[in-house]
Amino acid sequence: MQIKSIIGLALTSAVLGLGISSVNSNQAQAKTTGTTPTAIRGTFYRYNGAHTWSKIKVAAHSAYIQNPGESAFKIKSTSKSNAHKLAYSGKLTGKKYFTLQATIKASYLSPFPELGFRLTSRKIKGHSYKVLRGYQGGYGFDYIKGKKISRDYSHRADGSY
Repeated sequence: MQIKSIIGLALTSAVLGLGISSVNSNQAQAKTTGTTPTAIRGTFYRYNGAHTWSKIKVAAHSAYIQNPGESAFKIKSTSKSNAHKLAYSGKLTGKKYFTLQATIKASYLSPFPELGFRLTSRKIKGHSYKVLRGYQGGYGFDYIKGKKISRDYSHRADGSY
């Protein structure tokens, strides 16, 4: 009888412990900040063809994206509008994913990739480059840090090219 009650108590505490730990991890993922980490700061380029590039510039408290023929869309941590507010939020799902507009209600209204970014590296012609990989519509788009490379690096988000 005592063994059954001890096992029951152990299982109950284990289930409650898992429930509490999952609540805490979800709360940690939901936190946003107006400051971007230094690892993702910089200027990133993506080739669009015909010698034109899209540009993403990330600073400590601001960021912007500029596509060819369009004006830059800027976000700042001090902006009152959620559509123009920089709110960095990192999501841990096996790999480090993050978004720069965590407070926006409809992500499709932003020119930044809908499903967020991931900071990774990529080898191009024997050189390793830091890459800001944006995800949208089932595809990943690579923005290469500090270098205008005349080739588009995009792929399906499931890993196939």
